[in-house]
Amino acid sequence: MLESGHGLPSVCNEQSNFGTGDFDPTNPFTPDILVFDQNGTRLRTLGKPTAVGVGFQPAGPAVDIGFELGLKGGRLFATDSNQATHAAGQNNSSRIVVVDPASGVATAFISQLPTG
Repeated sequence: MLESGHGLPSVCNEQSNFGTGDFDPTNPFTPDILVFDQNGTRLRTLGKPTAVGVGFQPAGPAVDIGFELGLKGGRLFATDSNQATHAAGQNNSSRIVVVDPASGVATAFISQLPTG
C-alpha cells in the first residue's frame, strides 16, 4: 500500500514538524510503501526517507507504484516528487525510482522530471 506523504503544504500535516523531522522513521507525513501478508499483518516498510538520498523524497508526494511485468513481478517502480515543499524551484523534482523489496531502498531511475 502506497502512503503518499503529506501532499499539499499545510501547518496541520507538515512533515518537518513531526518527531525528529523529515527523516523520522515513524513520521506519518513522509511517503512510504507498506507491505502486508494475506492476513493483513504488516510485514515491512519500503522507501521511507530516513536520510538524504535514501527512500522517497520527504516532502512528497509519492504518487504511484507498479511492477515492471505487471502481475508477473519484475522491478518495483514508484514515482515521487518534492512539489509539496514550501520553497520555490521544485518544478523538476519528480522522478521514477526503483524500490528494492528486500532492503526498502528507493533508487532514482529517472530524475528531474517536470512536476505539477
